[in-house]
Amino acid sequence: MWIGFQSARLSKRGFSSGVAYVSAMRNPSNEVKMNLIKNKIVHVELLLLIFVVFSFTMISGVGATMPNDDIVGDGINVLTIQNDSEQKLLSTNFICIVLTEKQYNAATTPKDGIVRLVIPQDKFVIVQVPSKSEVSIPSDIVNRSKLPNNEKIIVLWIPLPLISYNVVEEDVVLSAPENFFNTYESLSDLLQVAKKDYMNNIEIDQFIPAETYFKEKNLRSWIRYEERRVYNENTGYQINGLTGKLYDATYSNQGNSNFASYHEIEIYLNNNDCIEFISEISDGVTQSLQAYWVIIYDNLSPSYITLLSRKYDNVPYMEYYLYLESGRTYWVHFKNPITNTWYTQSYIDSTPSTSIHQIMPSSELYLTYYSPSLLIQNSIVEDWTRTVSNGLIKPQTTLYEMTYAASYDQYVSVSSNWNTDNGITSQHSGGTSVS
Repeated sequence: MWIGFQSARLSKRGFSSGVAYVSAMRNPSNEVKMNLIKNKIVHVELLLLIFVVFSFTMISGVGATMPNDDIVGDGINVLTIQNDSEQKLLSTNFICIVLTEKQYNAATTPKDGIVRLVIPQDKFVIVQVPSKSEVSIPSDIVNRSKLPNNEKIIVLWIPLPLISYNVVEEDVVLSAPENFFNTYESLSDLLQVAKKDYMNNIEIDQFIPAETYFKEKNLRSWIRYEERRVYNENTGYQINGLTGKLYDATYSNQGNSNFASYHEIEIYLNNNDCIEFISEISDGVTQSLQAYWVIIYDNLSPSYITLLSRKYDNVPYMEYYLYLESGRTYWVHFKNPITNTWYTQSYIDSTPSTSIHQIMPSSELYLTYYSPSLLIQNSIVEDWTRTVSNGLIKPQTTLYEMTYAASYDQYVSVSSNWNTDNGITSQHSGGTSVS
């Protein structure tokens, strides 16, 4: 596999995009015309200038180092993955922007939680990221920014489909939620989490449901308890993405064994698919006490496929992201909010859904033994919905609660409300201490 770093000079006509796929051409005078659809077709002419071609030694899996040479000239920098085998690599694009706090404040206009940022093209770096990978902030991009060490640093490191942008004259004008930006006290602090070898393959552990574990252990007396709240898509919005947080769980137990607690956000798509982001606390089912999962049930299938897994990372919460690409691909991500490290995976559906029509915050508890001291609690937040025509919008606008469709059970509880940021906060509880 090869990595090429190019500077792409965009025409002044510009474009608006959820996804920008940029490929290198051998002749700098050639024009690439890209058709991007967002209610209408926008024709874009890009003049791609290849300044340097590098070859790299592979690290683990898909990882590679970035070039050390400085990029000459202006334009948008694009870090692409070029596969030297016949196998095609499914990938998405990330955006990396590194600014001082002063530069950020001078260039931004916040409104309703969305930041409008105007920056020179050479500050806008696109990084191609393959599926099934762990990806950190590339340290060479940080070093190339040549920022002072005694100022706070603002970083936008996010999948490109989650923002919108236009090229206007010599600048890029982009819009992104304010909470997508991360702040570091100094350049040194940022470089502690940024990596030169910024990309690696990840191993996906297989999610083992409690029923399977209990059956394998010949524990036949288990009982499942479950409770849900239901939110439906509002008429007039086609939701094709969702972002939020799975918060760390508090846990107390004395005397209970062989139990499993799943606090989830269940996302139901319009063509009978269901994607679940899960926070698990269990005894015996997984090797660690707490784990995070993403699974999918495809087209009403009774069996699931594990897309992502993360053991407890000692973080206050794990950020989650889902978006449906036009075509057949679903992208799911976890993000560590402390290190700004992303864990990314894709799923190709032969009978794809095009939108999210319902979400359900839920609590499930599997018990084989009853002792009154078991209590597991955490919260889940839905921050933003991604829509086909209107970009990122708060859930209180795009969703409504179906209070009559809620389900209730003993030993589990879900309480959900619209929060002060117009998102959804659900409090999840499970255990013998829950009435």
